[in-house]
Parts: sequence; structure tokens; C-alpha cells
Amino acid sequence: MITFYIIQLLLLFSTLILLIFFHSRKVRAVFYNSIPSILIVFHYIAEDFLHIDDPANIFFLAGLFFYPSFFSMLIADYFPVNRRDFLGAVIIAPFIALSFSIISGVSPETVIIYHLIIYAFLIFKLKDKLFFYLNISLLILSMPMVVALSYFLFRDMRFLSSLLIVLNIIIIFMFLYEYSKKIKILNERITGLNLANKRMEQNINRLRQSNEQLMKIISQKDTELFQLARHASLAEITTGIAHELSQPLTGIKCIAQSIIDDINYDEIDMLQTVSDLTKISSLVDRSSLIIEHIRSFSRRRGFVFKPIDINTCVIGAVDLIKNQLRNSETEIELQLEEKLPSINGDGLALEQLVINFIINARDAIAIKRESMPSLHGLISVKTFADGENVVVEISDNGCGIAPDIMKKIWSPFFTTKKGAKGTGIGLSLCQRIIREHKGEVSVESTEEGTKFTIRFKG
Repeated sequence: MITFYIIQLLLLFSTLILLIFFHSRKVRAVFYNSIPSILIVFHYIAEDFLHIDDPANIFFLAGLFFYPSFFSMLIADYFPVNRRDFLGAVIIAPFIALSFSIISGVSPETVIIYHLIIYAFLIFKLKDKLFFYLNISLLILSMPMVVALSYFLFRDMRFLSSLLIVLNIIIIFMFLYEYSKKIKILNERITGLNLANKRMEQNINRLRQSNEQLMKIISQKDTELFQLARHASLAEITTGIAHELSQPLTGIKCIAQSIIDDINYDEIDMLQTVSDLTKISSLVDRSSLIIEHIRSFSRRRGFVFKPIDINTCVIGAVDLIKNQLRNSETEIELQLEEKLPSINGDGLALEQLVINFIINARDAIAIKRESMPSLHGLISVKTFADGENVVVEISDNGCGIAPDIMKKIWSPFFTTKKGAKGTGIGLSLCQRIIREHKGEVSVESTEEGTKFTIRFKG
């Protein structure tokens, strides 16, 4: 008898332990599995200490009938089974058996047979998954044998009750042990994930630093490429620049020689001399402007954005390239709409843009002139407003662009020019300038010529 009470106290103690961790769903499932054993304990407490028989018998029967069902629900929570079909049977069965036993009475043999049926149903449902967890599977298989043998050998319901309570205590600690193993594995995985996450963060930081360094290198190389393209453009317009400078220098030389002659022959006229010196000053200013324009154009720098008039950029570009076009017997025609909205841009970069398109147009005309010597080369530069956009159209009557190379013209270092005439960076640079200015470019090309249309937001 004392042993039986100790077993009951162990059950209550185990149940209190479960209540401490009741927030865990798995622990709640184990606690619910203990409810039938607690009902059996209440029966014996009421019978032995309170001397209450009839209500206590209901607790006892409920505990006996619900015991295998609650155990089955615990197993269903642990194994991957179809819970709807499985739990429906084990929940309905004890209510039917309990109702029948209250009305008609029940023998211990009936309870044992009921247990065996529920356990057999449980084993049948888990037949394909039974050995996923070996220790729990052995417990499931041993339950019907232990229950049946204990009763039929000893024929004592108190002994059977004690055995069921002991089994429940074993179940509590076994499942808590299984859950603790899962928690340990989960913690190890979390630790591994944290370590992997730290390594990933370190790798990301290294990649970010490498990416920043790479972006700096790309930016530096991009600037160098931009500068190379400017120098290439300067090489194209060198002849024109020399002609631009030769005119004011020739004028300065002639006027200075005239003044020297007047001094030598003592025929100096102060008013005429002042006038001549003023002309010299004007010619020097003109030369300085040309040199400063070239110096600014060739200076190593990034983009400097400010409100700018696109017509000013077009005129500046044409001033630099017009003599070169004259030497190549190509006419340039300007159709510039007045009072265009300002755009946020870099003036020198936009000059570079126009120069590159004009140089490509000139070269296209030169290629076509090889088969048509009498061709009158014409390049047209047109600006106009289109809604909120400012549009620049540069067209020519050159050879046009073949459809198969149309997609390649923006690629760096791609060129169709023979020999050392082309670097292949002109149009690539144009695309970059347009992109930096948040603009768009489109190309129309036929055998009659090519037209580039660039749109900037005003």
C-alpha cells in the first residue's frame, strides 16, 4: 500500500514539473497524457481517504478508458501521421466505452480488451513509421503486453492501476528526455547557424570592402577612359585648333610689324598705334579663349552638374570641330531652337557628346564618299523642346549602320573603322554621358544616313 501511495506522489510530482514548462506545446501534450492517471489517483484518494465510492468510480472508469486514447494522441503529436483520421477514432472510442460502462456496468476484462483494441489500432496506424524512434516504438509495442499480462497474472485492479501510473511516469520522463535531445540538437543547429551567420557577415563585409575597392577602381578606370576619349577627340580636332590659333597669331604678327615699321620710319601715329594695340589685345583675348577652351576640355575631371543651356554646348562643340569638318569637305548645319529649358548637366561632357557624334557622322560620310566621290557631306544638328524634354538630333547622309552591328555600337572598343582611325570608345563614352545625365538615346539608320536622337529632362 505504501508503495502505491509513493507511486501516486511521484505522478503528482512529475505533473508539477510539467506545469513549470507548460508554455511548451510538447510539454502540454505530455501533461494531457497524464490526465487519465491523475483521474485514477483521484479515485483512490477519494476511496481511501474520503470514503467516497460512486463518484470516485466514475473518475476511475474515465481514467481507464481515456488512458490509451490520451497516450495515442501523445504519440500522434510525436509521429508524422494523418491526425484527423487518427485522432477522430481514439477520441470518440473512450466516450462510447465510458457511456456504455456507466449504463450497463463493466468488467475489468472489458477494460483490458478496450486497451488492447486501442493499442492495436495505434500500432496499425504507425506500421510504416513505427521504428522512426526506437525507444518510443518499443514502449508502444510493450504497452498492450504489459497491461494484459499484469492483470491476467495478478487479477488485481489496484496493481493494474499502479502499473498504468508507473508507465505514465516512465512516459513523462522518456518524452521529456526525447524533447531535451531535440532541444539540444536544435540548440546545436542554432549555434551552427549563428556561427555560419557570423562567417557569412564576415564574408559579406569582405565582399563589400572588395566591392567598394572595385567600384573605386572602376570609377578610376572610367575616368581614365573618359580622359582617353577626350584626348582622342582632341587628336581629331588638332588641325582645326591649329587653324583657329593661326588666324589671331597672324593678325598679331602683321599689326606688330606695321607698328615696328612706323617706329623705324619715324612715322608713328599715336591714335593709330593705340587702335592697333587694341586689336592685338583683342586677338590675344581670342587666342586665350581658344586655349582655355581646349585646356578645360582636356582637363582630367569628373562630372560637374549645373543648370546649362544645351545650345551653348552645341555651339562650343561645333567651334572646336568646324575647321576639321571644313578640311573633310563636310558641311554642318545648325537648327537650334531658342529659349530652350535649361538642363542639369556638365557642359564639357555634353560638348564631348556632340563632338563624338559629329566625328562619327563625318567618318560615315567619308566611307560613303569612297563609293560616291561626288557626295556632298551634310551633318545636321537640331535642338528643340518636346514637352518637358530637351531633344538633340544629330543626323548625317553617310553610309548608315548595318543592322547586324547596331546592337554592338555602344560596346567599349568596338569599331568598324579601318587601321588606327578608330578607338572604339567614342559611342561607349556617349552612352555613359547620356546615362549620367539621366537621358535617353535612340538610333535610326538606313542606307541614306543615320540619326541619333538624345532626350534630356528639362
